[in-house]
Amino acid sequence: MNKYQKYPIGDKSTWGQSAKDIVSGNLNIPLEETPELLGWLQDINWPGAVLISDYLSKVSPDQLVNPINEILNEKDYIWSFWILTELVSKWDKTSVEPLKVVMEKLLSNADFLKEDDDGALLKIYNKNFN
Repeated sequence: MNKYQKYPIGDKSTWGQSAKDIVSGNLNIPLEETPELLGWLQDINWPGAVLISDYLSKVSPDQLVNPINEILNEKDYIWSFWILTELVSKWDKTSVEPLKVVMEKLLSNADFLKEDDDGALLKIYNKNFN
């Protein structure tokens, strides 16, 4: 288990409400645990995942870039796909720059490209580096 897989926790039937509570501030997540919310993006179809993605898109990329780099260097290509398409795609070029090398590795990885059948990573890469 990756250290960024702490959330979501509990029974899956509670995840949607947990996400609402986090986003509204009713459930306080310490600032240092914010990157651990990336675990929710392992599957954007999970209850609350879209809410958490929107929440994380408002967090400073500086706080998330190193954890995301670690995740992208793993072999969980579905998780990488969702992080790239739901979060990194919303960042500016300066924020994406530290991920350039790992993005290039993914672009040459046949297993990742099976998950990215619509070329989303190439679009993100070209937007920022071409």
